[in-house]
Amino acid sequence: MAYSPREISIEDIFSGNKRYKIPNFQRDFSWEDSNFDDFLDDLFSSSGINCKVQDFDHDNRYFFGMILVLGDKISSDIDKPYQVIDGQQRLTTMTLFFAAITEIIHTLNDDYRVEFGDRLYATRNKQGKSEQVHRLVNDALNPLLPEKILNLNGAGDLSAKVDIQSDEQKHLLDAYEYIKNILSKKEISMRMHVDIEDLNDALYISILEALGDYLSNSTLICIYNDSLEEANKLFRNLNSRGKKLDPPDLIKNEIFSILEDESQSASTRWMQIEKNIYESEENLQTFIFHFMRGRYKSITKNNLYERFMSRVEPSAESYMEFLESLVQASQYYKIMLNPTDKTEIFGQKKYFSQKDHWQIKSDLEFFNGIDVSQLRILLITLFEVFDKKKMSSAQFRKFIRITALHQCMHVLVHSSANKLTTIYANTSQELLKYRNKENWSTNDVDNAYKEYEAALVGKLPSENFVESVNLTYDAKKLDNSKKGKEYALIKFVLETLAVNRQEQTIKSNKGLKFIYDATIEHIIDRENIKDNASEGWINSLGNLLLLEQGKHYSNVKSEEEKRNMYSKSDITMTNQFFTDFPNFYSDTPNQSGIKESIESRNKSLLKQFDNIVRPPKSE
Repeated sequence: MAYSPREISIEDIFSGNKRYKIPNFQRDFSWEDSNFDDFLDDLFSSSGINCKVQDFDHDNRYFFGMILVLGDKISSDIDKPYQVIDGQQRLTTMTLFFAAITEIIHTLNDDYRVEFGDRLYATRNKQGKSEQVHRLVNDALNPLLPEKILNLNGAGDLSAKVDIQSDEQKHLLDAYEYIKNILSKKEISMRMHVDIEDLNDALYISILEALGDYLSNSTLICIYNDSLEEANKLFRNLNSRGKKLDPPDLIKNEIFSILEDESQSASTRWMQIEKNIYESEENLQTFIFHFMRGRYKSITKNNLYERFMSRVEPSAESYMEFLESLVQASQYYKIMLNPTDKTEIFGQKKYFSQKDHWQIKSDLEFFNGIDVSQLRILLITLFEVFDKKKMSSAQFRKFIRITALHQCMHVLVHSSANKLTTIYANTSQELLKYRNKENWSTNDVDNAYKEYEAALVGKLPSENFVESVNLTYDAKKLDNSKKGKEYALIKFVLETLAVNRQEQTIKSNKGLKFIYDATIEHIIDRENIKDNASEGWINSLGNLLLLEQGKHYSNVKSEEEKRNMYSKSDITMTNQFFTDFPNFYSDTPNQSGIKESIESRNKSLLKQFDNIVRPPKSE
């Protein structure tokens, strides 16, 4: 393999026909705010730039490290950019600084031109016309990189809204905004230890221009290699330096090493995965862990790449199958983390608005409310198996419902987050085996459900633990995760109990939606209790019930008013509350009996919920 190292200035790097493309298998841009601060401090300290800009030594050079590219060092082709194998962090950082400096100067004086203006783009002459093309090309960042950050020559609208589609794009945009901030007049004056009043616009522009010139004059070692076939190997070898690659980067690198071609079919699919996961507000590594944990044994977040290499055959067919499954799973993932009435899935528009599918949506929202992610291991597979029509709608709903009931029990008693992970993974792998059977039937799914239910029952916490739980809701803004989680648990427990009671009179599942749409009502209001010590127990589950929004009036305080309001409810558990608890209510402040009534009902409700989830003991 022939290497051709050469010390070259940044000005030479970004000049003439030279352009650089970040391959799709590269890691994401990873510089953080502290890196940019250190870099700017280095530029100031090494350059000697001060308020007397004319004293700046233009022959001074800053060494910026090394990059390795695929291409011929002798000739460059504007239509065939160099492939950056190592050095995208440096090239992207340079580009961001040049762009930020240029934008700030143009904002202050649109007619001001700097010598480093062409660092951002090269000029292509085609069919008698000139057009400007970006020097740094990164498909994963399009259209964000060129349209929002690099399009500074007037060809685009910088104020246009950017449709961010991945965490990488968001990180790049945040980085650009941070760089502009540390290059602001206020920040520059602090770094130079001068009063901001002494830094007029003309001097400020001169300092920024000096920084741009100094960066242009900096050097790095550029190593050229003309063998594209060695890209993947070089990339792995160079990974031993600097920031270690995450498993998703390594998996992407491996997939692209076999699948990537001129059509960019693999990168298009990967970008769709990143977009879906970004919109789900989860990170890529967590998603891939959930996907692979439901398919393969002995998967952890740290061994994803090793297990990928050992479980997936290194062939174009196997890699494409894996990639397409990952794309579909990312679509399920986005929906399960953000189900809406307008969601289109399983070939149906507004799926969650039809029939009794709202119940599935409600359970998915509950999962998100209690912030438990491990169950997504199974949910991905349930979505896939149902989507492929290997499971009935009733079976699909049944699997999700029992998952919600048992997961609620474990969150109630603060079980380990990983308590049910193995059960979720084993059930997922079992369902996928049934899916691939030639003589598959719904009986196989029924058998898998029975095994799943038995496994969940075997992990149930003690009845005493459940009944001793204390949940509270104060009807104030859910401004932290603990309050949000407790609200979700309370709502789920009350809904489950109300539905269980309501089934005596209403058989239609769709007819019960009004219970899930109800709001939480405090039976005895805090205003009725003068003792400040009541703050805890007055907000307890034992003092809460569900009431339809249209029948819930905040100005109702007395027992008589409450009786009248509850009697109008269609929720059996609510309209029969005073029949079930005739001595619960009291207008007399500070009576210990009120607290005892609330605590007694709290225990009773939790016991009822436990009885619903826990199968009856055999005689």
